[in-house]
Amino acid sequence: MVEDEFDLEELPVYFVRHKLALDSDGIANLLGDNRFGIDWGVGPITHKSVYEPHGEGAVKDINAMKRIEKNGGIVCAAYEQVTDNIVRIGIVPPHSDIESHPYSAGESADHVDGEKIHIKTHRMHYVTEISVEEAPELFEGRPRGSIRRWRAKADEVRERYRSSWD
Repeated sequence: MVEDEFDLEELPVYFVRHKLALDSDGIANLLGDNRFGIDWGVGPITHKSVYEPHGEGAVKDINAMKRIEKNGGIVCAAYEQVTDNIVRIGIVPPHSDIESHPYSAGESADHVDGEKIHIKTHRMHYVTEISVEEAPELFEGRPRGSIRRWRAKADEVRERYRSSWD
């Protein structure tokens, strides 16, 4: 099914670590929408120049989002605010637009509880959940940062994803 539509060997693999300023409703909606994304407090803007004042990590994040937008990818997303025992793996097709979606924020130094903040997102398709018991290797040696290519575990991610559809 998935491999009829996508060549998994050609899609780059990314790891996404969510540390968003969302409340429990915001995280639930993000998960329910099969999305992952970044915030950085810049609203719906995706131009690199607004990320530069936030440092190298912010620029790397928006650049990764733009590479996924152009080339697609297999995304292994951890939603550590919800659980650190499950990852979601899905496909972002090439030429998928980055979409800004408002989600509700949790209370923090930067946000009022329930305030709507714009998360720049991609929607994953053909999403599957993998637990730490099923694939402990996907919970070790993760790259630093929010969204990064995961070359070191690309084959393992592809194999676990592929086997979840068998």
